[in-house]
Amino acid sequence: MEGHKLELTYENLDKGYYLIRGLVKSERALCSAQLMLIYNNKQESYTLPIPRSGKINHIVKVKEGLKKLIVSIPTTPNTEIKQNVVVKKLSLIETLYHFYRRVFGVIFSKDALTQGMKKTLRLNLFKPEESYYKVSYARHKRICGSKSKAEWLENYRKVEEKYWSKIQKPKSPSLLLIVLKDDGKSLEKTMNSVRQSVCIPDRILVCSRTSVGSFLEKASEDYVLFLEEGEVLEKYAVCLFKEWVNRKGRHDVFYADHYHLSGEDVEEILLKPDWSIDYFLEYDYVKAPVFYRRDLLRIKEFASNYEILLELLKEKKDLSISHIPSPMLGRQEKENRYEQKLEKLKEYLGGRGLVYPSKKPHTFRVVYPIDRYPKVSIVIPTKDKAELIKGCITSLLQLTDYPDYEVLIVDNGSKEEEVLRFYEDLKKDQRIKVLTLDIPFNFSKLINFGVSKAEGEVVCLLNNDTKVIQKDWLKEMVMHCMREEVGVVGAKLLYPDGTIQHGGVIMGIWNGTDHAFKGVRDGDGYMFRLSTVQNYLAVTAACMAFRKSIFQEFDESFEVDFNDVDFCLRVLEKGYRILWTPYSALIHFESKTKTKDKEKTKREIERLRKKWAKYIQRDPYYNPNLTLYDTNFSLNPYPTYCLE
Repeated sequence: MEGHKLELTYENLDKGYYLIRGLVKSERALCSAQLMLIYNNKQESYTLPIPRSGKINHIVKVKEGLKKLIVSIPTTPNTEIKQNVVVKKLSLIETLYHFYRRVFGVIFSKDALTQGMKKTLRLNLFKPEESYYKVSYARHKRICGSKSKAEWLENYRKVEEKYWSKIQKPKSPSLLLIVLKDDGKSLEKTMNSVRQSVCIPDRILVCSRTSVGSFLEKASEDYVLFLEEGEVLEKYAVCLFKEWVNRKGRHDVFYADHYHLSGEDVEEILLKPDWSIDYFLEYDYVKAPVFYRRDLLRIKEFASNYEILLELLKEKKDLSISHIPSPMLGRQEKENRYEQKLEKLKEYLGGRGLVYPSKKPHTFRVVYPIDRYPKVSIVIPTKDKAELIKGCITSLLQLTDYPDYEVLIVDNGSKEEEVLRFYEDLKKDQRIKVLTLDIPFNFSKLINFGVSKAEGEVVCLLNNDTKVIQKDWLKEMVMHCMREEVGVVGAKLLYPDGTIQHGGVIMGIWNGTDHAFKGVRDGDGYMFRLSTVQNYLAVTAACMAFRKSIFQEFDESFEVDFNDVDFCLRVLEKGYRILWTPYSALIHFESKTKTKDKEKTKREIERLRKKWAKYIQRDPYYNPNLTLYDTNFSLNPYPTYCLE
């Protein structure tokens, strides 16, 4: 596997159909696998579609005169070849069996995700080979996404066009559109897009940024939208806004998705989460377009939507903000008014938070001062595996600079002599207690037992297969835990090779749940979502902190998986925020001590789907036009229109 690539060559294969089989486990989708067929006078290349499970089961047609068939699968250091990749020639009956099996699997599937894909395919049972490849590459596309952002946007517009061709256009609420004129060079571009609107705004004004206030004083429309010169409004944007208000109610503020233009080319599509206050404070992800209730605006001139929103949040504690998950606007990406935004953020936070320029471009670093360091109880469930628990405890004791903590090791019946000797050595450290609960493995019971013995005001759950790599990891988590509005805090977890193991939890992935950015190289992430503090529905218990006073026992019916997700969602529904921070980072070797019981996992995922169906169907911190087939925040290859 040199150069992180598995490459296999098969020579002098006869004409016919061949089945390629194997099992390659990877922490991320294997989107770049290739088949190369080399003949005497030509060469053919195809994508080898590998499902997220890593189970390769694909038929390739070989013509007369093949010299070489090359299977090439790019891998990472975390990739495991569970079952060798082999090539087997099929008889005609076997070939037809495989063709129809795959096609029937889609036609008769009851799975919601597969049914959504089926709508886009026209499968012909009289052409089984054609239908087989349609299904195979559609499955690959849904995992690996669309490569062309312009193509995706065009497909989205077709879905939108189809919807509005059947729907009566809404007339209310009334909308005032204010186009902000700068030097006038790009004004016509903006005005042309407004003229092409299917639903024309009730009134359109063109003015300078400094004269906005005088026009607002005389305005009577329900809502106001500001367009900056050079921005391009999508032709159904006004229709969608009005219909969204009619369906969702008259919120104070509405914001929508947008896309970046480089000249006339679509450079990036910004698909935003629903309102995430902690994310917004560290990064102006809202940007544009923003629709304001006109009677709330007290501005004299237009600075930026970020500054207006901060002022409204300061004035109205219960400001209601609704997100319209649809790209309504195109704009040139420009980061302006950074210093002004930073000063406005300082003003908004007052003494509650200190604001600094972040090391990352366009983002801020918000630090919440605490007047004391409460005692923290670090609860670590474990059994045997001396190298893991020793590595975890040693790194914790050597690196953690937090002044007041205890470590509660909840041992699940270790038998290894090395582990027992290690426990004896630990007794010399008064900060460490070894508790024993020798029961059949039940993660929730171990956690509940450990927390019941905790003396700390704050509890930190920590897996035995983690390794501390920075001194202030616990201070960062406690800082957020002490904010009364925050319930649970999660950390950034990395694989040993520096790729992401946990960047928050996304609900709905594969009709279940998974970790954000899993397998992606550490960095800024999509829309700086790997480098800013933000809100999620859940975080992993591999490294999770919360005030003991808000603890609700882990549901012991979730013996192995999803107990942390269930816990976070119950805390969320009590009115607390779930927070993820990139400023607390650890290594996570992931599930080194846990053996998988497939039947138990299946039962637990079904229980999660049933109990938390509303969040499986729609995660507010994840855009419905981002893929549900990977955690890398790529585009959903089958665009979803928010009104359908």
